[in-house]
Amino acid sequence: MDDVNIYDSGLKFPLTWNARVLAYSSAGDIAELITDVLERANLPQYACVPGNISSSGTYRTWVIKALVPDYPTLRILFSNLEQLPGVKMLI
Repeated sequence: MDDVNIYDSGLKFPLTWNARVLAYSSAGDIAELITDVLERANLPQYACVPGNISSSGTYRTWVIKALVPDYPTLRILFSNLEQLPGVKMLI
């Protein structure tokens, strides 16, 4: 069996990452928490803006656009954003 390089994902870094954080509306405005995660990752560029609210009002989204320098940073972003209070998923 060949060794598999977990960093050989076919992605070319640096890359512009477009994502959405889907969270329960009851969690409130978590934009500051999201921004804190992005700042701690020392990204050269990023933005976080409010997105849509579901028709039932159950969920809210925040839209992220960030320049991610490498795969380990991308994995850290996923992990830290998924752990924020009220986050349902990343899209």
